[in-house]
Parts: sequence; C-alpha cells; structure tokens
Amino acid sequence: MVVNTDLDCLIYRSLYGCKGDFIQTVELLDGFLHSINEKLSPSDHKLILSGATNFRNEVDPNYKISRKDKPKPRYYKALREYAIHELGAFVTVDKEADDELGILQNSDTCAASIDKDILQLPGYHYRFKRNWEDNELVYVTEDEAWFNFFKQVAMGDGVDDIAGLKGIGVAKATKALQDKTKEEMLETVQGMYKKQFGDDWFKPFDITCRLIFIQRSNAQNYFDLI
Repeated sequence: MVVNTDLDCLIYRSLYGCKGDFIQTVELLDGFLHSINEKLSPSDHKLILSGATNFRNEVDPNYKISRKDKPKPRYYKALREYAIHELGAFVTVDKEADDELGILQNSDTCAASIDKDILQLPGYHYRFKRNWEDNELVYVTEDEAWFNFFKQVAMGDGVDDIAGLKGIGVAKATKALQDKTKEEMLETVQGMYKKQFGDDWFKPFDITCRLIFIQRSNAQNYFDLI
C-alpha cells in the first residue's frame, strides 16, 4: 500500500507542537513521518504540500479570506523548504494537497490526514488524532464518502469561510441525509438550498459544491460524478 500524506497539517502540528529551535522542529516532523511508516509499513510514502495557487479562489474570492493576513508560525518557511528539498515533498499547482491526495487515491493507497474533507474520498484513510497514539486506520465506503460530501455542502465550513446553509449544523445535516442513496442525498440538499434561496438556489449550491469537492483522477468537479 502507498501512503499519501497531507504534509500541510503535519508541518503546522510540528511548528505548534515544538517550543524549541528549528532542529527540534525538524526532528518532530521526522518523528511523525517515521511513526506513520512504522505503523503502516507502506510500499511507498508520498508527501504532499499545497502550493501558492488554488482554483478555489477563482470560484469564490472569499475562500479562506479570514486567514489571509494571519502571520505564519516561526520556521514555517524553513520547514517547508526542508520538506521539499530534504524529504522530497511534492508541491501542488492550482490546487490543494487534499486534491492531490484525491487524485492519487485508489484501491492500493491510503490518505493520511487530519482534514475532515478528505473523508469524502472512498478507500483507506489514516486519521491523525489530537493524541498521536490514537491515530487510526479506517475504511470509507462509497456511500459514506457521498454522505460526508453532501453533509459538508449543507453545513458549509466556517474554518474555510464557506457559508453553506444558515442554521444547518452536524445534527440537522446528519438527520436529513442518513440512510439515503447518493441520488436521494443530492435531491435532499438541493431541496434545502431551494427552500433557503428560492429561485436563486443553484448559484450558492454550485459554488459550495465546487469549494467542498476534492478532485479525483477521474473528476475535476463534483458534477463529473453526480
């Protein structure tokens, strides 16, 4: 099995988890990666970093706007350079690390990440937990993957400045979508957007879907699979 790791989250975890100097931060990052290899014994381990450009900013200029002026942690740039030049990390172009993990995901891969958005990808996932010892390998079915996608479309994502539907949180989205087929979930979420936006429902629905959807090897946009 090939493990594809979202290195963005591990770099931040290393930076915030270490109060020492740069060398100690590097050692922490290396320790995380060694732990993954030791746990999963992959045939290959690919490290993915998000690049400077992202198609989602063209879909919605407000995407992640609340993060725009926030300063990066100390050693952030240096740790990325270490990851690229010493660890061989791949840097995406016009997409996020999540998308590259989606493009690479197949029956012989495992996506390693803490990001909930990745769970819209069917297949194996290695989930990073708050307590590193609690990390777990899980399998997401096709039905579970679509449920996770449509739930996020209904809820939006405040962390990424994606509005979604007002008043819809985890409990309401789960109740509306549970035990439904993909087609029924699509119809349900579209109905929720129609109820909130009236005749103008499609534009906010389409934008939210484009922002939430993780690219695949056979699909750049959500409508390629729906």
